[in-house]
Amino acid sequence: MSEKIVVQLEKPERYYSRCYHDFMDCTLLSGEEKIIFLALKRFLDVKSDNGNVYPTIETIQEMTSWGNQKVVKYIKSLVKKGVVKKIRQGLNKPNIYTLADYPTIWDCKSVEEMVAVADNHGVKPLTPAEHIAELERMGYTVQIKEKEPTSAPSKVTDVSTNKNIYDMNKDNTKQAKSQELERYTIDQIHQLFDYDVMLQENPYRKNDIDSAMSVLYTAMNTTKATTRVAGEDKPSMIIISKLMKLDKESIMYALDRFAEQIERIKNPTSYLLTILYFAPEQFHLDIQNQVSHDMARWNAEE
Repeated sequence: MSEKIVVQLEKPERYYSRCYHDFMDCTLLSGEEKIIFLALKRFLDVKSDNGNVYPTIETIQEMTSWGNQKVVKYIKSLVKKGVVKKIRQGLNKPNIYTLADYPTIWDCKSVEEMVAVADNHGVKPLTPAEHIAELERMGYTVQIKEKEPTSAPSKVTDVSTNKNIYDMNKDNTKQAKSQELERYTIDQIHQLFDYDVMLQENPYRKNDIDSAMSVLYTAMNTTKATTRVAGEDKPSMIIISKLMKLDKESIMYALDRFAEQIERIKNPTSYLLTILYFAPEQFHLDIQNQVSHDMARWNAEE
């Protein structure tokens, strides 16, 4: 015979933190890790919308009745899994913890996928198959070519002729390698991000738009395993999948933010890539803030 449990809420309602069902159902976190995550979340200011909390280790110890080593152990474990980022502020100052409480992160199938989603701000990186599907959806025809084995150059007795053949093979190898490493041509980049439309709407900013296209072309064709964004080395495929979700409005927004910078920029290309990487979220938040500001002002004037 099953027992019925009745939960009665006391009025008035007290302060609380939201504990989502998908978080509790996540099998990649242990019970202890979930307790620490909820203890950190207790200090979250939802109005700030930045996911940062500042409790000391001693405060978490008091909440959980656990010792220092146990608390530190499970914070490190959450950091390793990507759902918490820790920034040290220095001596006698509490650490800053950033919580990644995205709905997409709690249904991940592996810790590696969880880390990737956290690094990508809740967006699941595209797999190679999804990259191809996205390109086909945009009207491209994708062909997968297997790399053909290269044959060794024939031996010749004439030294000058041998040198010419060597140089020719070297040039051909460079050209083939360049074509092989190019995931997206500049024409495909232009079509993906509505380059022509941006030029029509912003005819006096062609140089700025071309610079953004160049940065995107380089980042999306990189052969490096990681790319540096905002001072952190992130997996390049995550960067590419995030950049592919840009639109012309967020690109122009990023260019506006770049133009507003009056301080000396040591690496303009890297700085612009960082702005482009965060542009969709920042663009959305700026619009939301502007609407809230205008509504508050409109209500005050009434």
